[in-house]
Amino acid sequence: MSSDALNKPETEVERLRTEYLDAVEENRAAHQRYEQALAATGDQPRHTKAEDRTDGVDSTTLLERHIELLRLQKQNASLVVSRDELEQLKFKREATKLEFLPTTVEEFDARFEAGQEVPVLEESITRRVKALESEVVRAHHEAGQERAKLEKAKMQTQTRVANSSPNRRLHAILATRQELTTWLEESLEKCQDQQQGELEQIECGRRVTEAMIEGQYQRYLDARKRLIAAVTELRAALPEKSTPKLSSSEWQTEQKTTRHQRSREAAALLNTIEKIVLPKVQNQSVSQAHLVFAGEQLQNELGRTINMLERLGDESQLLQAFPILARSGRFGHAASTFGKQVNAQEAQSKDEISRRMEAWLFAAEAADVAGSSIMEKQLDQGRDATDSVSRSLAELKLLKETNSDDNFML
Repeated sequence: MSSDALNKPETEVERLRTEYLDAVEENRAAHQRYEQALAATGDQPRHTKAEDRTDGVDSTTLLERHIELLRLQKQNASLVVSRDELEQLKFKREATKLEFLPTTVEEFDARFEAGQEVPVLEESITRRVKALESEVVRAHHEAGQERAKLEKAKMQTQTRVANSSPNRRLHAILATRQELTTWLEESLEKCQDQQQGELEQIECGRRVTEAMIEGQYQRYLDARKRLIAAVTELRAALPEKSTPKLSSSEWQTEQKTTRHQRSREAAALLNTIEKIVLPKVQNQSVSQAHLVFAGEQLQNELGRTINMLERLGDESQLLQAFPILARSGRFGHAASTFGKQVNAQEAQSKDEISRRMEAWLFAAEAADVAGSSIMEKQLDQGRDATDSVSRSLAELKLLKETNSDDNFML
């Protein structure tokens, strides 16, 4: 079917819809003009039988046209759907389209009347149905094989789990525990090395800062001593000198000279004080700034250490379950630094880090006790096993001697 044949009903429907809309608009406009004219004259609308009959005929005609329009719209919708389906089939089967199929309606009618198309189509459909059936059978067969493999794997897994003895499970659990313990020890050693390097850097920086502060403070003390000595000398009374009697003019000249000399000495003294004292004051301010900075840095490092101990506080709970970790370097370092026993007087003066370390120290001691108990238990088990083996050997030896005596008698 060609596109012109499909588009023809749609064009007809559009034309009828346009005419219908134009007629409705004209009727509405005429009715409005009629009502306006009646309102202007004040007359009432008159309806005669002929007009009623005409209105009835017009309504019937309008209803018939509306029904016809709905029918045409439905037909148009079905034609549009058919056209879309044909387009989809055309796009889907473009690659598998047979060369001998007709391309026009006339050619299709001619070949269909001649009976040339039906056998070919029947053969093609039969071949495709057989291929589809074979594919379905093959898919069912593969699904059955996969299902059988799945059931076999499930049975093997269940059999393997059922056949696993408690000794094998215990061996697997012990191997897993050993691997976890080794990994945890390595992680703790790495963390300890990193923390040791950071502590050494912090200690070195603190020592350098303390040396700078001590030097600045010593220079400040020396400058202050010199300043106090200079002020004391200035405040001391000058010795009276025996001066000969001078005339008024000579006395005035001498006074001017003395005042000028004193002013120069005062200016020189002020310059000296500025040169000596101001750098010392500046050094003091710098030292104060260094002290403040060192205090802030110390507080930051203390807070960082406390946070680290807070994060790693849960490790103390692992020591009782894994006594081997008690031999780690970090716990030995903590025990050697803070000690294993603290008296009541030291407990009052402990800082935050010492209080945080108590959990580790207690856990280390508990881990030592647990490790000792485990070792004693294992030693007892070894002794029992040795005694059992000795008894078994004695029994075997006695049995062997008995058998040899019987053979000798025979």
